[in-house]
Amino acid sequence: MSEITPTQINQLKKSFGTILLSNGFILLRNAYKVDNFKRVEYGEIQNLITGVLGNIPVPVKDLSFYLADWNVWKDFLDSILVSEIDYYAERFDCDNYAFLVSSLASLFLCLNSCGVLHCTVYELKTGKLVGGHYCNLIVAKSGDLYLFDMNNGGYAPIKKNQNPIIKNWQYRNLDKVELF
Repeated sequence: MSEITPTQINQLKKSFGTILLSNGFILLRNAYKVDNFKRVEYGEIQNLITGVLGNIPVPVKDLSFYLADWNVWKDFLDSILVSEIDYYAERFDCDNYAFLVSSLASLFLCLNSCGVLHCTVYELKTGKLVGGHYCNLIVAKSGDLYLFDMNNGGYAPIKKNQNPIIKNWQYRNLDKVELF
């Protein structure tokens, strides 16, 4: 009997991983089935965001958006395992995390009200600039806005004229949101 080569082992890993991933997508979509949502048109969701963040660009890719209660979002955000994916500067970093979270929300929740948000992050205690950053902006069914940052491990409400805080970071200059 011949030995299994590393190439064959990797092929088995790919095949098995693909089967698990495909079935996992189906299981998670069925588990997260959101029946109680609110449908709004693109102009309304843009107005909700600019009403809190001011006159910032809010490009949209869809004509209608589907909003859920914040508790649905919290359940989803608290259970996704995106944080298990390693961070690689400039290859898989904050913008990639943000787009992935938004895409997973669309895939599992069938909701497109989790956008990608650009901002500037500062250390809370020192006020020192950390840098430009991407995270997620969620529009809840209530019309409330929330910031979710997978890199910093948390979420916070976004209020007019206030800078959200998650752990040791303060989020300022929330200057562009993209919904898709």
